[in-house]
This record gives sequence, C-alpha cells and structure tokens, in this order.
Amino acid sequence: MTDFMKTIKYFLGICVLATLAACGGTVEPPVTPPTPGGGGSGNDTTEYAGAGTKADPYTGSDVIKMNATSTSSTNFPGVWVEGYVVGFYDNKSNPSVLSTTPDSICVNVMIAAEATGATLSNTVCVQLPAGAIRTALDIYTNSSLVGKEIMVFGDIMKYNGIPGVKNTTGYWLVAENTGVEPQTFEGLFYESFASSQGDFTIDNVTLPSNLTYIWNHDIYGTNGYMKGSAFSGGNNAAESWLVSPIINMSTLSSATLSFQHTNYKGGDDSEFFFVKISEGDAGEWETLTIPTWPTVKWGFVSSGNIDITKYAGKSVRIAFVYTSTASYAGTWEVKDVLIK
Repeated sequence: MTDFMKTIKYFLGICVLATLAACGGTVEPPVTPPTPGGGGSGNDTTEYAGAGTKADPYTGSDVIKMNATSTSSTNFPGVWVEGYVVGFYDNKSNPSVLSTTPDSICVNVMIAAEATGATLSNTVCVQLPAGAIRTALDIYTNSSLVGKEIMVFGDIMKYNGIPGVKNTTGYWLVAENTGVEPQTFEGLFYESFASSQGDFTIDNVTLPSNLTYIWNHDIYGTNGYMKGSAFSGGNNAAESWLVSPIINMSTLSSATLSFQHTNYKGGDDSEFFFVKISEGDAGEWETLTIPTWPTVKWGFVSSGNIDITKYAGKSVRIAFVYTSTASYAGTWEVKDVLIK
C-alpha cells in the first residue's frame, strides 16, 4: 500500500469515528441509572436547582429542563418536585388550556415556579391518581389550594403533551407541613396498579362478542387494582392475559414473586386463574403455583412468596391469565405485584 493510500485510509477512519460520536453510536458510554441531583442519565451534566429529595426538591424549571419525551418511562424516577398550584390542565377545551375553574373533579394539577403569571409553557402537569392524593390536591373540591406551594413525589415524564410528574405516590403541603409520604418497597420490581395498569399490556386471546374487554383497571374507594371478568349478562367463555414488561433480574441470585389478589367467591380458583412466567420475549410460559387464595369474597390476601429463583440472572415476563367458560366466569382482582 502506498503512503498516499495509507494517509487516505487513516483520515477515513477518523471520519467514521467522528460520525459515530455525532450520531450517538457505540463510542458513547452506556446510560447509567440516575442519582438525586445527578441530572437523570449518567451522560447528563445539566445543572439543576434541586436534587430531587424532599429536603431539596426539583423545581418546575428543573422538570422543564429535563425535557422528558416519553409518557411511560423515565430517567428521573421517584423524585420530589416543588411548585405553586396554578390550576389544572383542561383537556376538554379546544385547544386544551391551563384553567383554575374546573367543573368536575380534576385528575391533574398544574404547578409553576411562581404563584402568578403561569402559562402552559412554564408549568408542570402532575398526575393525580384516584385515592388520597387526588382527594387532597384536586382543585375542584380544594379551590383554596390555588396559589399555595406544594411538593409532589413521582416520576418525571411527558404528561398531556407537556413536562409532567406521573405515578404520583406522595405529596406535601408546604405551609401546613403535612401530607402523604410516598409508597416505598424493597425489591427489584413493583407495580401497585394504584392508578393505572402501568406498563402491563393486555392480550385478549378469546374475547366474547358482547364484551369489549376482560382485564381493566378499577378503583373501589381508595383501592386501585386490575380486574379480570367475563361475566356480562351471564357467563362467557374467554381468555385474557395481563402481561408485564420485560423485567431484568440480572442482579438477583435468588428471587420471589408475590402479589395481592381477591376473587368473587373466595377460595381456590386455580382451575381458571393462572400466573405464568417466561424468559425474555420468546420463552415458553411456565405456570406457577399460587400458595394462597382468598378465603372470603372480595378479601384481598397475599399470594405468598412464589419461588422464581430458577430465573434469577435472566430477564422475564410475568402474566396473569384469566380464563372462563360458558358455565363459570368468575372475577379476579390483582394488585401490588412485587419481585425481590
């Protein structure tokens, strides 16, 4: 190879590396989990006014800087955010607007860095799940909250098309020095189903023609859960799967699965309701044994710990499978799914 060709090859190599770097190619280090005040991913060096803790919460301006683009995943999970209540996001209007005069209970509240001068461009939309949090922060029944400073605990995501806080599990009224501390758990994966079906998906294998769903999210009082039922005007034969996202258990050397559940009649419904596990996206499904079933109608109980250690170190999916027949269509309610 001539010296001229060697020189050309060298400069081409430099150009390829530069292109990879500019396009986010493999020369970039992997994204690492966020730390409070660390700016989300390990590659984010943005400076924020707060650190995401209760003692030093993020501000609304911080949340806007974070520029969340996803409505279902986040680089800033489980953080505190402070701001002044300036209204709610009224998605009934056309176009949707920031408003302080709701005509019904609000499912969100808007906060901003200042108590006055708020617009959609400088506010953060906070999800209010049904229960204690919505009861406390809904400005339809708590109109005196407008203008007051609050803190909320949740995940930074895009919500209603703007910067937001979703999966809210805690709040604090600053002047009153009172509120609800966030839900916590010790484990690898947790889904409460308190306010939605989370990142679980639903696959209706057999859906009767007179039904539009089998699994759906439901709330009774302050209790949120996923409910499976094919009873409508009588028993209907059906099969529907409630499937978790991929759960990475690479850090575990042993693992257990547990959840809270109840059913219509009480007692063992293992002939119709199943919990299954598979490895990755395409693995075969294994049926797990549920140690404990409800003993009374509508009485939530823990399933007990289900040993899934054989899957430790792997990525898995969990599925709650509802089945019914033309002779029996029960109801199964599930919440607080935990892997640890």
